[in-house]
Amino acid sequence: MKNQPGFITLENNINALKTIARILGKRTYSLKLMDSQVARSSLDWKDGLSGKPTPSDFFSRKLSYKVNNFRVTIRVNDEYLVADVTGVFGSSVICSFVNYNVHATSRKLGSTSLCRAFGCKVYIGSIPNADSTISFLNDPSFQLFVKALQLTKRESLHIGNGCASLYIQRFLCDEVLNALGIFYQLIALLPSEEEETIYYKELPEELHMLIPWIKRWGISDDNERSNKIGKASSKALAKLVDAVEPEFSIINTYLDSFSNKPLTKQAILLGALAEGASEAKILLRRRIAEKENAQPALAADRKGAERESRNAD
Repeated sequence: MKNQPGFITLENNINALKTIARILGKRTYSLKLMDSQVARSSLDWKDGLSGKPTPSDFFSRKLSYKVNNFRVTIRVNDEYLVADVTGVFGSSVICSFVNYNVHATSRKLGSTSLCRAFGCKVYIGSIPNADSTISFLNDPSFQLFVKALQLTKRESLHIGNGCASLYIQRFLCDEVLNALGIFYQLIALLPSEEEETIYYKELPEELHMLIPWIKRWGISDDNERSNKIGKASSKALAKLVDAVEPEFSIINTYLDSFSNKPLTKQAILLGALAEGASEAKILLRRRIAEKENAQPALAADRKGAERESRNAD
């Protein structure tokens, strides 16, 4: 079932997600997420620069489960079904297919021959990942799986830093499950991240308790990190801030100790974790302000409804 232009089909898409959940023996959960990759409303509404988006522009329902060693989250709004997959893969392969709105500043259009091989536009992550990404994208098996997805001009695929996201406009269960099956096979071809090459234990001992947080939130690509933080729940972001913020002083002292020497990989990821915690704190403040601003409006609406009711009586 593909959505027809001009028709809001959020309810139908949620029902489709629930059907998929029943097939997988899972349940769905509520969600409220604006995604800059496919948002139609301006994201500036949060800063009061434009009108609020319509409810249908939010992804409002999700389904989460595990496949092999991957963590999968499927979410829907009135136009898209998105599958987000996380795992230990793709650190040396950063790319997007068809379009790349959310990665516009960090991914560049690949060569004509590469785009022709995939049958769509291919965008490559910037240095130092470009060479390793291009080398991997020449794999004929990977090319076949991407082409098998048959992405339309409004669909897309994004890979990088242990995350992969598939944006499709298909809601029939057979079509979705078929696309997901191809997606998982495609991800399985990605080179695994060799965690043993990242010497976390070389960090100062007082920072060892942050190692699990580094593995989850230490994303050096600014756009990738901001995108992941933007999708996270307020509860998850609060835990991140509570764990990392008290260690800012120790983190800064350690990073400053390198002086003019190049940072180690674990130090780079530690710095990215600190940046992520700062971004998470700012986002939490914004969400709290939005909630507080919404409460007076709701109260006014209730009072107005009560007055109308009394007048009617």
